[in-house]
Amino acid sequence: MGKMAKLYATAAAVALVGGLASPPANAEEGTKLPTEVFHEIIQKFSDAEDKGDAKALASLFAEGAILLAPGVDSPIQGEENIRRFFVEHIKNKLENHKIEPTALMVVGPKTMVDAGVLSGDIPGQNGAPAMHVTGSYLAVGVLSGGQWKLWALSWFRNPPAPALAGSSTPNK
Repeated sequence: MGKMAKLYATAAAVALVGGLASPPANAEEGTKLPTEVFHEIIQKFSDAEDKGDAKALASLFAEGAILLAPGVDSPIQGEENIRRFFVEHIKNKLENHKIEPTALMVVGPKTMVDAGVLSGDIPGQNGAPAMHVTGSYLAVGVLSGGQWKLWALSWFRNPPAPALAGSSTPNK
């Protein structure tokens, strides 16, 4: 059995044996485990970043959510502040961005914690070659209004990405 299959099987067992599986938010999600639904959120995040869609990125976050991004001095809280961060962030987005969830824990009927690895290329500037980066992420998801949303997200890259101008403090 592959690594991801084992992770899904373990998460499914925890959810079912512990009675933690949440009710489906809609008919489409009714046939999916909460872990599968949450991993889809992480994929939607990657897809929205690839498209440069700051509004779609921010919409994945629950009300009052926090973002702990590389190069930022303090947490960014709230959908509008998160959206503003992503407007700048996507100007320097990764190319060939890949994510791979590696662990997911169902913490309760309305909370999951997900971790994984990421990779991609930061485009070179002024004729410089692209720089390949790897890293990891940690995400906390909550069931909010019948939908799984991100409540907290943090990631780092190795080598670190250059700090974004004007992104060291959240916009209030």
